[in-house]
Amino acid sequence: MGQAIVILLGVVSKEDIASVREPLARHGFRGRLVAAGRISDIILTGQDMKCQLVFIHYMPGRRGHFSFESELREWTARLSRGVRHIVLADPSPEVTWFNTMETSSVRLCIHWESVDSAHVIDVARTLESAFLELGGELPPPSSRQVQKAGGSDPNALPNSVPERQNPDGIKIPCAECGRLLVAPGGAAGKQCKCPACGSVLTVPSSSEPIGGRS
Repeated sequence: MGQAIVILLGVVSKEDIASVREPLARHGFRGRLVAAGRISDIILTGQDMKCQLVFIHYMPGRRGHFSFESELREWTARLSRGVRHIVLADPSPEVTWFNTMETSSVRLCIHWESVDSAHVIDVARTLESAFLELGGELPPPSSRQVQKAGGSDPNALPNSVPERQNPDGIKIPCAECGRLLVAPGGAAGKQCKCPACGSVLTVPSSSEPIGGRS
């Protein structure tokens, strides 16, 4: 079994982090907790991980306002219809919803005993897309360094990172989303994955034209 990890995704405040961290500590959780506004702010690698994904958001236009329980249930039903096909896909997780009427906040907790990072990323992207389609708004991309999370995976693609983290690496503009990435200097000729959109890129040498997607 790989590393245990909890990912807080969405509208993440200090209160949100504390509300998740405290019960985990009481239950003896020994893994890592990572908080980010969106999945593209995290580089997640690893196989056979114990993982909990917590998607925190508010009903569109209702943040900080009271909503009745029936309204929140209707909203969660609409969101779940758009993500059920992948959230409940194998490996089947435990799924729990938490609603707070006073602030119209909604929290979706998805717990896998064993899962690959690629599936977690797919689920997170599907949640974000469904939320946007229903009128939600995601936090802007982080201006901080992309966080690395998850265990080591000998078969994982080398990590690519935003240019600001490694000015001496090999620069690669993503052909899919346009984000400028930098691969480690020793990764020429290998493939790397864009943390923003998941596209797989071939790393050129520093003196060759930049390649596209493989």
